Amino acid sequence: MNDVQLRSFTAAVELGSFNKAAKGQFLSVPSFAQRINSLEAELGYRILERGPSGVRPTDAGLVLYRAAKEALDILDKAREEGRSVAEEQPAERVTIGVWWQVHPFMMEAVRQMAQTHPRLKIDFVETSYGNAAEGFAQGLFDLFFSADSLALRQMGASFTPLSREKYYCVFSPDSPLAKRETISTDLLENITVYAGAGYRDVPELHEFESFFARDNVVKESIFREKLTMDCLRGDAVSFFNHSNISKICPPLEARPMEWPPLAYGAHVRPGAPRVVRDVLDACIDSFKRTG
Repeated sequence: MNDVQLRSFTAAVELGSFNKAAKGQFLSVPSFAQRINSLEAELGYRILERGPSGVRPTDAGLVLYRAAKEALDILDKAREEGRSVAEEQPAERVTIGVWWQVHPFMMEAVRQMAQTHPRLKIDFVETSYGNAAEGFAQGLFDLFFSADSLALRQMGASFTPLSREKYYCVFSPDSPLAKRETISTDLLENITVYAGAGYRDVPELHEFESFFARDNVVKESIFREKLTMDCLRGDAVSFFNHSNISKICPPLEARPMEWPPLAYGAHVRPGAPRVVRDVLDACIDSFKRTG
């Protein structure tokens, strides 16, 4: 027994006619009659007397009618009150900062959150490692996925590691570096190196400070198109962690640097609401399954 059946039953009682009740519910008379028959079969007793002049409730049907009206009134009131509360509550929003690409595990987490938090809106904002601290400070995003960052930790962001990843050097397929299995800093003395602006924040790279101090190392963020074209022409090389090399290789080649693995994970901005942690938990779960 459900509210649809009860609404049809109460309409038949009030209108005294299957014809009129069916028309009011945009049903054919046979479909309406089948609905009443199914209700009676479920109850195990007759609730309407059918006759040439219409229908009227049996004694048992009258008892059910009174109870059904009360129950439907309560249900309708609850639905309206629930709708009012839902409309008064603004939709929650979480913004995720990403570097270069939105990974499949992030999209899987979005789908998972849509089922458990239907009013939650999740957006993605592309940013660079070096601009993440400013983005957090301005409230542009709530989560940022990258290598561990001292700057973000110092401003109060928490860091949850997901994995430890090799750092890769990317270059033209025609480069002599393609013959190497790994790349050391000594091999990068006479070529422009796009190192980005955020390397100082990576704890594992501190021991290579002398390398980053070289004049041939460009210590600022480079637009993706320029970086790719310069590397393809053999004019430069650059660095990417394992999670991001698929965005640029191919057309470029990649070899692991002879550096220690870097901690890769998620930074959560200071003071973020609980729902941000829920999104992070979904990302962690998705990363473990699809990473």
